[in-house]
Amino acid sequence: MRIGVLLLSVEDKPRQTTFTVEWARKAVAEVAAFFHAQSGGRVSPAFEVKDWQEAPFTAAEWHALGTGAAQAVADALGFSLASYDHVVAVIDEPGSDWGTTPGTTTFIAAKRFSPSLLCHELGHRFKAADAWAEVNGVMTRYEDPWCVMGTLGHMYTVPGLAGAGTAGLDQAGPGMCVPNLLRTGWLDPEAGGAVHDLTDSSSVFHSGGVVVELTAQTGAPGALTASGTLAVKVADVIVEYRVRKDGGADRGLPDPGRWVVAHRCPTGDPLPELADAFPAEVGTWKVLGEDNVFDIFHAGPLQILVMAVDEQAGTVRLSFSRRPARPLDQQGVGTSDGVFVFIPGVGIKPIPPHSPLVGIVQRVAAVHTLHEAQLLATEAELPALTERARTAVADLANSLTHVSPEPTPSPLEGARALVADVRHNGTPLDDAALAAIESALAAAATRADGNG
Repeated sequence: MRIGVLLLSVEDKPRQTTFTVEWARKAVAEVAAFFHAQSGGRVSPAFEVKDWQEAPFTAAEWHALGTGAAQAVADALGFSLASYDHVVAVIDEPGSDWGTTPGTTTFIAAKRFSPSLLCHELGHRFKAADAWAEVNGVMTRYEDPWCVMGTLGHMYTVPGLAGAGTAGLDQAGPGMCVPNLLRTGWLDPEAGGAVHDLTDSSSVFHSGGVVVELTAQTGAPGALTASGTLAVKVADVIVEYRVRKDGGADRGLPDPGRWVVAHRCPTGDPLPELADAFPAEVGTWKVLGEDNVFDIFHAGPLQILVMAVDEQAGTVRLSFSRRPARPLDQQGVGTSDGVFVFIPGVGIKPIPPHSPLVGIVQRVAAVHTLHEAQLLATEAELPALTERARTAVADLANSLTHVSPEPTPSPLEGARALVADVRHNGTPLDDAALAAIESALAAAATRADGNG
């Protein structure tokens, strides 16, 4: 694919940046390497960057031209764009910001012209979609830091691009998430078992679930390259393994540099919405969503647990499990309002959220989860999981030593006690006492709102 890059200013506004055409050529070289690696060699962009030119338009005229601006500049300056499969117009004027890619033209503000943003915009040319993540309870466009099609999140500094006048423009990465590799067509889910689909598998409902080994995802494998399994799909969830590695698009990942990343694709189309991400450390586990004690006729949410990590091989072994849909038996189930524990012959016992016993039940669940993992573990995996379980048991035992024989008052009861102390015992109603009462009432109100 031939891509022409036009570096443009306007007649009536001074340039906002100072980077040169040589700098821009280094930047697009990083972009070319990115797409070659992410596509498994299926895409090898060849960039031609023209030196800075002043478009024969004012800033207002440039904006009025809309999506035809690049062609209008070429016509006015007497050169052809016909030899290019795609054109990138980099415009240096104060009214332009970020970028957009309508069809075969990308427009980018010069003050945002980083390899990361150019990779994002060109990703749309290959049918990649914006990656979403939850912000304050709302699924929000661009906020996924684990995909170049999301926010400019886990990036790295490109050697040789840093310098005067390029602050913030020397950033690249991260790689594309698996849902977008599927959208581009570069990743074939059937080829070499690249995507292991457990959607219809009954194994996830067995005790401890099913174990799958994932290879670190560094882009789509080459057409003739065996990649191993790069992702696991369970219903609308796609799980992948990402690793920080020198020379790779994910070299900017945060510590510990090994992450399990899960996306949801709720529409059926692989439109990526970040579900969760957590460090790939033995014994670490996540539940994607909340289980509902009153909805026993549907399967529970997906649980993912790290069984083993092989840093040298770049692989991780994960267990995938779900609570099956069945009548309630002897399970304790967490809710957003404390914990409900079901005891055969006794029934459901609610434990309020202010009780320290909530933490006890959560620690019991952690120990049980690690016990289940040990039943599935290989001989090589067992020592690390056993050590993690030993730590969990010690944590449980320690938490039991802090449980009082007397009940823990609720926030409302605590507020009432403080008021009674002021009224009946003559305790001065100073700022500290008022603050304590207000805090207790606020906690009680928060719980009441949650129950509403």
